[in-house]
Amino acid sequence: MKKQLGFWSVLSLVMGNMIGVGIFCNAFCSGPFGSLSLIGWGATLLGALFLALMFSRISTLFPSAGGGGPYAYARAGLGDFIGFQTAWTYWVSLWIGSVATIVSTIGYLSLFFPTLMTDRHVTLGFGLFVVWGLTLINLVSISLSGRFQIVMTVLKLLPLVMLFFFGLPHVEAVNFSVF
Repeated sequence: MKKQLGFWSVLSLVMGNMIGVGIFCNAFCSGPFGSLSLIGWGATLLGALFLALMFSRISTLFPSAGGGGPYAYARAGLGDFIGFQTAWTYWVSLWIGSVATIVSTIGYLSLFFPTLMTDRHVTLGFGLFVVWGLTLINLVSISLSGRFQIVMTVLKLLPLVMLFFFGLPHVEAVNFSVF
């Protein structure tokens, strides 16, 4: 029996990644550049749209790849060697992405729990807890993983909705005029 994630789980998986990286991390990194950072957000948006359109087009060109992502499409279009190289570099990028996720998580939570930044043993322990906790959730059940992702996405959306409603009255157009 093939295990699958439902529509809402997959949607929240994509949204969760986009919110975590595209909104929280991008805003933190580009904040010092002021309104010029809006150009960076626009470029990021265009890049994400082009990637989505590319995968949509490739999935119609190679339906036999079964929607297997970058590896399957590279293998179908360019052969086994390039398929392997794509899978290998994707695997390495996931390791790097996991580290970036832990570092950003610790950075955010250190505002509420300063010991995460001052005590390296606590930092290491918490980082390992997060990695292995998420791994355990994925190992227990794909449906549990999907439900967890939905909950996490809702928790990410709540502060953004609150920021919109409570912050919108304080937005001043003059802040956007100077690049």
